[in-house]
Amino acid sequence: MDAGLASQDNIKWLKENGFDYKENWNTLREIMAVQRRVTVSMACKDGRTLHLRKSTRPEARLQKIYTALGIKAHPGRELKTYIKQKT
Repeated sequence: MDAGLASQDNIKWLKENGFDYKENWNTLREIMAVQRRVTVSMACKDGRTLHLRKSTRPEARLQKIYTALGIKAHPGRELKTYIKQKT
């Protein structure tokens, strides 16, 4: 988790705006820990391997925090990487 998201200023702002999860660093870490970056690898018919990397969807509580802070719900962009087969 990005330590900047759980800064004392952001925690205070969230509390002031109705997000009372008894916010502290550990609680925000638990809420945010469920979102991941995942990679799927698959073989292509032409012999290359495709690696697709993207973020999972945030759970509802995390989505509310992202929205309140004006942060994208899917951090990072979707990456597609093709790797040629070794010959």
